[in-house]
Amino acid sequence: MTACVLVCFVAALHISVAPATANDLIDLTVGQLSGCSSASREPQTIDMGLTEQVTRLEAEHFRSETSPLRQATLLQPTPFLQPANPVLPSPSEPEGRASLASQLFDESSLDRSLLIRSRLMGNSGVFQTVQGSRTETALSTDVGSLLRKSKQVVGVDVQQRSPIISDPRVRSYNTGQLLTKGSDWAAARPDLDSALSKINSRLVDSVRVIRGPYELRYGTEFAGIDSQLLFPAIDEPVGGLATMDYSDNGDQWFSHQRMTTRVGDGRLLLAYSHSGGVDYRSGELLVPSGFKSRDAYAAMVYPLRDDLQLFVNYLHLDQTEVELPGQFFDLDFLGADGGDLRLVWSDDPASHAATLEAWGNRTRFDGAPADDPRGVLPEVEEELGNAFNDPSTTLQASTRGRVVSQGFRVSWMEKFDAVRFETGFDLRSRQRSISEDFLITAPGPPAFDTEIKTNLPRGHVTTTGVYLQGSVDNSCCSTTTVGARLDYVDWAVEAADIRDRSNFRDVTNGAINVDLTRNSRLPALYIIRSTELSSELTVYAASGYSERAPTLVESYADGVFLGLIQSGISRVIGNPSLEDERIIQCDAGVGWQGNRLRWGVDGFYTWAFDYVTFQANPIDVVTGARLLKYINTPEARLLGGNAYVDWRGPAGTHAFANFSYLRGTDESIHQPLGQIAPPSLVWGIRTNRSTSLGEIACEVSVRSVARQYRQGVYRDVLPVVGVLALEDETPGFSTVGLRFDWQPRERLRLVYGVANLFDKFYQEHLDYRTGQGVFQPGRSVYFGAEWTL
Repeated sequence: MTACVLVCFVAALHISVAPATANDLIDLTVGQLSGCSSASREPQTIDMGLTEQVTRLEAEHFRSETSPLRQATLLQPTPFLQPANPVLPSPSEPEGRASLASQLFDESSLDRSLLIRSRLMGNSGVFQTVQGSRTETALSTDVGSLLRKSKQVVGVDVQQRSPIISDPRVRSYNTGQLLTKGSDWAAARPDLDSALSKINSRLVDSVRVIRGPYELRYGTEFAGIDSQLLFPAIDEPVGGLATMDYSDNGDQWFSHQRMTTRVGDGRLLLAYSHSGGVDYRSGELLVPSGFKSRDAYAAMVYPLRDDLQLFVNYLHLDQTEVELPGQFFDLDFLGADGGDLRLVWSDDPASHAATLEAWGNRTRFDGAPADDPRGVLPEVEEELGNAFNDPSTTLQASTRGRVVSQGFRVSWMEKFDAVRFETGFDLRSRQRSISEDFLITAPGPPAFDTEIKTNLPRGHVTTTGVYLQGSVDNSCCSTTTVGARLDYVDWAVEAADIRDRSNFRDVTNGAINVDLTRNSRLPALYIIRSTELSSELTVYAASGYSERAPTLVESYADGVFLGLIQSGISRVIGNPSLEDERIIQCDAGVGWQGNRLRWGVDGFYTWAFDYVTFQANPIDVVTGARLLKYINTPEARLLGGNAYVDWRGPAGTHAFANFSYLRGTDESIHQPLGQIAPPSLVWGIRTNRSTSLGEIACEVSVRSVARQYRQGVYRDVLPVVGVLALEDETPGFSTVGLRFDWQPRERLRLVYGVANLFDKFYQEHLDYRTGQGVFQPGRSVYFGAEWTL
């Protein structure tokens, strides 16, 4: 393995189960896994290293080339390289405090160090950026939805669980493997909410996708999504914004209002959003997908001194009556509260700066299955009735839980001519618990009445880390970026929360038979090398190594009913003996930017060791039901690539296309990994016209997804030796979107469009197959308006 790391780094420098019975069904409900004792282990955007002046020119170029209308469409790929002929900045740039805010945070975006700032506008290779502050009429809801609707990002797939809850996957990495930023949010329950579903896309300034272990500021996970919330600029004038969006498919409406006011020498931004919807239509089906959601947000920037600024924000979210198609539980209530506090000091922002930041957030939820013939509960009750020979058998269930996250980080950024670096120390802590209650009642005779409790015991994880990353401009056309990090992870589970009938107790004497504490040392390092072969052509290579510890869910889920695989219905058993996951990833790419034509191609290959996957035990009488246990597979491979092209024709005509491919294999059983999205192609054409009626844009786009014939395969539960295909093949499909943008006045923007124009009836590969199955919305006509005060 060491040899593989060295090779990659050098390359970077140079460019069959018995029939189920009633007891099986009780085991499914209780969550015990027969024969599943703890088993032994089995046999891009590139940091271009630009100077601060060129970085500023690049931002000016991006803004000049991307009008509010075109930003709203989220279909314009941003430049692969810095502009060949940048527009000179205005000489009236604010001085003093305003200069500090603009240089450190680049148009009010929070958390922009010198290192991050230099690649803020980049959108290639291992880093990609979506500007979120002009998405009010894009009909996106949370951050995952924003990434799904954006055509700027490739290599990111999204499981849309409801119109307001989505779970993004970066190169198939998901919860536990994927770090997220934005008050360090975490999913309270990994199948219901997600780390980013709490953040309204209308509150996002920018979202940065890190497609590999190439950003060590936040942790050693394998990829990341860095969502920066809106902050007012220090010199922003008093004003406001109001938007309203509506989609006829599901009567979904979204309203958002925000205003900025002065607070002494600082600025305060206040925002409120309210949305709701009912079941949407897909073909002849009505998919249960109602929701109500409200959020409030406040953000303030205040200059304490000429060289010291305070940034503070707070977010509150309240979601109720959220229906989740294909899942056993719906959300009756989910509430989240969180905030950041940041102090930034610098007497010379172009050379050095220090940051002290602290955050805290809490998410709690209550849920229950919907008594809906289209849902999962009636199916389970029917099969329980068959097993107990009593069709009047009923099942009552509920779930609740919470996750709390808090921490702080101290960092220092410095620049010496061609060298820039950032170093820092952080402490992060999370507490999590999930509980479930079930009551099975069969009137009989004979009468049967049993109450069952399952849970994820209360646990906490504390991570202490130190990191260093920096870049060197080797010459006028070459940049090398390196980084290293070391984390120490310590965690424990409350013994009092281990239930009596637990998978973690001895069956003879009831004693706890697993270790409830754990600690790990997790190293990570990377190197990126980019070279400009000409004013139009740039190539890069990158390599990284990272480790991550299993999550509490992966280690101690005690029969919790989680929908984690395509089949949906699954009881999940944690494995306290899981090893830390390790990956080595190599990336390479090339990009061209001419006056009219831009294109880019990149690819990656990942070696994964002790990759976390499942053993599975089917319960045949409940279609698709599974008992799952987490295990390590000794070796897995992930590979893929992306490509995009953008041609700017005459008279404001743009044509664009991007392609994404991903493949995963469990090498120890020579079978496909699960949860891998099929290849996809997005292409379209857009025209922009300035008329006497205002600026008008028209866009037609097509998304084509290939058939996914590589079905995810998992091992049988020991002592059975074999494999199970736990995914269905997903047919390919194509959908067409049509959109019109009109800006009749400077402060008014109107949008009208049709999604899924030809009413295609289809499923995504990541959609659940339980209940009536999850199908994506049919033809949806939408419109929106934005008014700037």
